[in-house]
Amino acid sequence: MIRNWNLSTIGLNSIILKDKMIIVSNFSNSNFYNIDFSGSSILFSLFEYSTFNNCIFNNTTIKYTIFAGSTFSDCSFIDSNIVNSNFNGTNTHNSSFNDSDLYYSTFTSSKLTNTTFVECNLKKTDFYKSERNNVSFKYSNYEEAFFNRDR
Repeated sequence: MIRNWNLSTIGLNSIILKDKMIIVSNFSNSNFYNIDFSGSSILFSLFEYSTFNNCIFNNTTIKYTIFAGSTFSDCSFIDSNIVNSNFNGTNTHNSSFNDSDLYYSTFTSSKLTNTTFVECNLKKTDFYKSERNNVSFKYSNYEEAFFNRDR
């Protein structure tokens, strides 16, 4: 278990963090390359203004966590439970959130490019002022997501 760690501005490369519990920890302004978070639980933690390249978050539980201002390139969040988490102002390239529950998470003012949200629960997910280029919401319940402020 990783609890109450303050590792802001750290650089991690090719580390396996599978099936870990990360709680109330600070990884802000950090760089993550080839990190496998699969099966982990990440709760009440900060990853704001961080860079993630080729990271795997498959089958993770992410709740009340802040990724605001971060960049995700070639990352996978497949079959994950991502609830009430903040992705505001993120840049996401060639990444996938397929088969995930994103209930009440926010992507406000984010730039999403070549990113998929196939078969996702997007109820109450906020995409207000986000730029979306080649983004797929195929088979997702995006009708209950927010894309503008006319609720």
